[in-house]
Amino acid sequence: MAGESAGSTIGRIGQVSAAAALITSLSDNCWQVRQKALQSLAKLRARLVVDAIIPFLGDGLPWLRKDAAAALGEIADPKARDALLTPRRTKIPICGKPWCGRSDRLRTAASP
Repeated sequence: MAGESAGSTIGRIGQVSAAAALITSLSDNCWQVRQKALQSLAKLRARLVVDAIIPFLGDGLPWLRKDAAAALGEIADPKARDALLTPRRTKIPICGKPWCGRSDRLRTAASP
C-alpha cells in the first residue's frame, strides 16, 4: 500500500516537518496506514505529536493501542504520563472475539 510505505519512509527519514503528514495519516480508513503512522511518529520523537497519539490508547484494535503506547514511551513527554497510566475502555474486547468478556452469555448458552 502506498500510504503504508510512505508513512514508514517518512518516519525513517526523521524529519519533524513530516509530523503533519503523519498526523493526517492517523485518520486513514486503513488500520495498517494508521499503524505505520504511529510507528513513524515514534521514530520522530517530536513532542508536538503527543496529543494526536493519546486517543489511540483507547482504540478498538489492540495492536494500535500497543503502538500508541510504544510511541508515547519513545517520545517521553511528561504530559503523556497520565494518559499512559489511565485505564481506558476499548470499543471491542481485547481478544477481538465476540464472546470475549461475555462469560455470562457463555454459561447461559452452555446450560442444558
